[in-house]
Amino acid sequence: MRYMLRLPSRHARACLIVGLLAGLALPSLAAALAGWLPQMVAALLTITALRIGHRAALGAVRDLIWGLASVLALQTLLPLLLLGGFVLAGLGQTPAALAVTLAAAAPALTGSVNLALLMRLDAGRMMQLMVLGTAAFPLTVLPVLAALPQLGPASEIALAALRLLAVILGATGLGFALRHVFLPHPTPRQTEALDGASVLAFSVIVVGLMAAL
Repeated sequence: MRYMLRLPSRHARACLIVGLLAGLALPSLAAALAGWLPQMVAALLTITALRIGHRAALGAVRDLIWGLASVLALQTLLPLLLLGGFVLAGLGQTPAALAVTLAAAAPALTGSVNLALLMRLDAGRMMQLMVLGTAAFPLTVLPVLAALPQLGPASEIALAALRLLAVILGATGLGFALRHVFLPHPTPRQTEALDGASVLAFSVIVVGLMAAL
């Protein structure tokens, strides 16, 4: 089993591409998996938290300040700058302007930590951005909603963000607890096996995401 998990770890990008192609070539499978996306995302977060551990995710106070500043820049300043550019170009009321602004205002994807692992980046920092961004989203989105009054009140968006935050905290908390109990000091082979499990879970989720196409 450990060898089987090391294999996808060493060919992570190929596994992700296979998942994308499978989602396009097998629409019935993608549609079947789409209904399980929330549960699969929660499982993926648990595996990822088990892989990186709470020490890498929490970081120091200076990392927290960096994370909050990054969230503010990415989720508030960037969408407002993009919307301002659309307004200056006379495109402020177009669907494209609305879509781009909202996409920029959203917190990090739940799969962003896995993408960081695939790219050999700092997954701990990416998890910080994901958790902080989701927690701060009801506040960071307020200036964006004020600039886009056609979207209505922020109460529904805030409630959805809080539900997502609860899922993230529950799943990552479970992963950190499992790491503390069963793998406090994982060996390189165990870490590689966890990488493989994370890659496989992410690839399966990608199949379900392709159902939208």
